[in-house]
Amino acid sequence: MEERREIVWLMQLAGIRKGEKYRGWLWVSLSKDVVSVHIDRHRSVAARQHLFRDRSEDEPRPVLVSDRYSAYKKLARELECEQVLCWVHVHREFNDACAGGGVRMQHWKDRWMQRFGELFHANKKRLEACESVLPMARQSEVFRRSQGRLEALMMRFFDHAEAEL
Repeated sequence: MEERREIVWLMQLAGIRKGEKYRGWLWVSLSKDVVSVHIDRHRSVAARQHLFRDRSEDEPRPVLVSDRYSAYKKLARELECEQVLCWVHVHREFNDACAGGGVRMQHWKDRWMQRFGELFHANKKRLEACESVLPMARQSEVFRRSQGRLEALMMRFFDHAEAEL
């Protein structure tokens, strides 16, 4: 399975003068054969287009993992990417949304936060078993079991969502 993913971190770099900061975004694009790293002072569409500029027609459709920043929707359309929301952002938004529910929602919220935690833990185990240089078909049995566990947890997660939300 080939994929391209974009991972972005806001970087705060200490400046030369006391109190001065330089802001930049670290953009990382992963594909089957290449890892591209780009640091840009802007969060603009032009900065992100840099990552996908050499995509050939026969490559699979890229997957853009992002937060809800509206410019990513435009980028996904322009680059014909599939846009998916970052699970860490979804987790944080869910937690924030439940914060105002008080004691009445605490038990329900705790169950959902536990479910998110199980997903994050299963993904961590899957990534620990992953040989990044190998395609999915050649991964180890440990990886395949970890992948299966994560997929099963995801199905259960969505079953719970359908029943409870």
